Amino acid sequence: MTTQVSQKPRSDARDNRARILAVARAAFAAEGPGVPVREIARRAQVGAATVYRHFPTKDALLAEVVAEPMALCSAVVEEGLAESDPWRGFCLVTERLMEARALGRGLSGALAARLPYLGAERERSIRLLG
Repeated sequence: MTTQVSQKPRSDARDNRARILAVARAAFAAEGPGVPVREIARRAQVGAATVYRHFPTKDALLAEVVAEPMALCSAVVEEGLAESDPWRGFCLVTERLMEARALGRGLSGALAARLPYLGAERERSIRLLG
C-alpha cells in the first residue's frame, strides 16, 4: 500500500513563486509575452531553474499570469447579466472591466493569442456581452 503525502511548499518556495508571478505580470503587461524566462528570473531575483520548477513551460507561466484576470472578467460579465435592469448591468460591466483594465488586470489580445484556450474564454465573455 502506498500513501501519497501532500506537503505545503516551503515558505521560501511560496515567496519565490509569488515574486515570479508579480514580475511576470508586470513584464508581460508592459512588454508583451515575448519577455524571456531568463529575464523574468533575473528581475524576480531567482534562477531560471526556479522559474521552471514552478512553471514547466513559458506557456504555463503565461496561463497562471492571466488566470486571475480571466476569472475576474468572466465574473464581472456574469454579474452584469444577473442584473434585473439591463442598463444597470451594462454599466456595471463597462465600469468594472475598465477599472480592471486601468489596473493592468485585463487580458491582452497578445496573451490570448499565445494561449488559444484563454482566447476562447475571452470570446465567450465577449459573446455574453453582446
